[in-house]
This record gives sequence, C-alpha cells and structure tokens, in this order.
Amino acid sequence: MAQYDLGKVSIRPRGAYAANTNYEFLDSVQNLGGSWLALAASKDVQPGVTAGWQSYWMMITRGIKTIVGSSPADGQTKITITFTDDTTASFTYNNEVLADGSVTYQKLASDAVKLQFLNSAIATASFVSNSTYQDYPYRASVGLTGVLASMTPEIIFSLADATSGNFAPVAECYNGGIYLYAASAPDAAVTIPTIICWR
Repeated sequence: MAQYDLGKVSIRPRGAYAANTNYEFLDSVQNLGGSWLALAASKDVQPGVTAGWQSYWMMITRGIKTIVGSSPADGQTKITITFTDDTTASFTYNNEVLADGSVTYQKLASDAVKLQFLNSAIATASFVSNSTYQDYPYRASVGLTGVLASMTPEIIFSLADATSGNFAPVAECYNGGIYLYAASAPDAAVTIPTIICWR
C-alpha cells in the first residue's frame, strides 16, 4: 500500500507572537488582541503590523486596536473602534444629562430620584381629626427634611402595622414632610421602618 506524506495538516498553537521566531504553515498565534493563522513560513513578520503581513498570516478572530470617543456639540458622543485588520465600526449615543428632579427608573440618578428616611417615630398625639378621607378620619403630620409637596411618598410599615388595617393605603407629601391617614388614632407611638419620597 502506498504511503503519502501530507505534511502538516493541523493547526499548531504557538501562543503570543514573538519577534525573531520562525513560524511555519498552520502555526497560530495571538497578536493585537486577535488570533492569526500562518499561511506560509515566516520570521519577523508581525501579523497585522509588518508591511505585507497578509501574504503570511490570516486573521482568525479580530482584536481591538483602538477605541476613540468624540463629543460634538450636538449632544451625542461618537465612538469609533478600530480592529486589528484595520476595519472600523462606529456608533453614537445620546449623552444628555438628566436634570435634577427627573423621574426615572430607580437605579438612575439616585440623588435626583428619592429621599429615604429610616425608623421614623410618630407619637399618638400626632394623629388628629381630618376629613380628607372618610374611611380614615385621622391624619398625622410627619416632619421630614427636604420633602416637597410635588413628591410621591412610599411608606413601608412594620408587618403588624401593615396588616392591622388601621392605616390608609395612601399618603401625601407636603413641603417639609408627609401626611399619614388612619382609621383611628393608634394606642401607642408608631415607628415606620422606611419612608421613601420620590421626585
């Protein structure tokens, strides 16, 4: 049976490209963040860099050479990515700044979105007769620094208070605090674990 020498038939990983190294057909190297496959034997022909490298190397995966950003006056930022094969990709995004007081998703501009108060104590005497809500004829004014009437309150009661049915499912903000409503004046002081006022 005849035997044939097919030569090198599989890729041989050689790690990072190194100068003054002999590379052979089907050697693979990493360079400039990408992967390269040798098309022919070479020495000191850096893939993607040395003039005429295309005769010796083929890019397997692209790496990134540079990322450049520019901010023109139109309020958008342009990003240009240059890859190891000198092709480019560009995109723009709007870099408009959120104004203070903007209502956005909670995780954005947290200082502009909410004020949080922990363990606020409300004395029983704070609950006085009020006709705003027929089913909850008692109201307490809870002073909270920085709260504005334009904000929206979120009250997180203790489990016992939340399930008692005594407190209204709504509250209101005023300049300097919030109003809580109750069906009856509580028998003891109420501590609210968390109050959040959203802008």
